[in-house]
Amino acid sequence: GRYVKRLWGFGSLAEHAWYITEAKAGIYIHGLPYRIVDGERSYEGLESLGIEPVSHGCIRLHPVDARWLASWDLSGASVLITQPDFTQF
Repeated sequence: GRYVKRLWGFGSLAEHAWYITEAKAGIYIHGLPYRIVDGERSYEGLESLGIEPVSHGCIRLHPVDARWLASWDLSGASVLITQPDFTQF
């Protein structure tokens, strides 16, 4: 899908988003949502990233991973999303 540098939703910003589908709304792969607090980014759910699902359907990435993924042109690429194995945590 298309690339969006910055998203706004549910009161937060998120960066480096790749659009996947409109299954229930816009579903993206993107960096962790954040809010600006005292001029700094305060990431939401950093401690639960990869441990428990906390989004409204999107796939969240660590900000460093989202920047790395954004450096690639994924237009037209196939993406396979699998169920995570939460028992390992």
